[in-house]
Amino acid sequence: SANYHLGILTMRVQPLQVARAFFETALAAAPAVLQYRVKLAGCLYSWGEWERAQQLVDEADSLKLRSSVLGKLRQAMRGHSSGKKVFCVGRNKTGTTSLEVALKSLGLRMGHQPRGEMLLEDWGRRDFTKILALCRTAHAFQDIPFSLDHTYQVLDTNFPGAKFILTIRDNPEQWYQSLTRFHTKIVNKGRLPTAADLAAFPYRYRGFLWRAAQLSYGVSEETLFDKDIYIARYINHNRQ
Repeated sequence: SANYHLGILTMRVQPLQVARAFFETALAAAPAVLQYRVKLAGCLYSWGEWERAQQLVDEADSLKLRSSVLGKLRQAMRGHSSGKKVFCVGRNKTGTTSLEVALKSLGLRMGHQPRGEMLLEDWGRRDFTKILALCRTAHAFQDIPFSLDHTYQVLDTNFPGAKFILTIRDNPEQWYQSLTRFHTKIVNKGRLPTAADLAAFPYRYRGFLWRAAQLSYGVSEETLFDKDIYIARYINHNRQ
């Protein structure tokens, strides 16, 4: 299939979402071709869309298509309940990426960050079902949704004995400046982005950055990046 081969090529130079579209088209035209299903399921897993990836794995079973790769994906998404957990509950831009490197160096398997970010709306509804399921797939976790308010209490209840690490900056002003620099750089408009910029930017999905700002900081288009609001949320989060 031309679409399959285009997907293979684009995986090397384009975001996975581009390759995914080619694999979707290839699979729709030939649902019984195992390699199309395997590549698409892999893209969806990597991007954090585990519901659709699981659907493809289940369909393969019903079609009696066998693949060790699909079996490994199923196990990765299912996880297991054993083992102690480490949760970094510090806000984004407080050194969480450096902490991830340190935890990996200790032999801990890190949680799948794209999947965690895909559960932003679940967190917004305070529905922790899928977030807790994600916690059974690895040893340690950081950033959204683990860096957000209310998550710590749920994790503490469901994983007795878990370790929690609160990362902070030297002061709230330093954190705020780091946060705004990050958004300015990633959106790349040469200025602090507007709500429309965030809504249009295709990070995890188009609109993710704007929804994250709304849900995390309670801001509107008019109050986006309001220093007083952000710093107050940051201080309150660290006090919890």
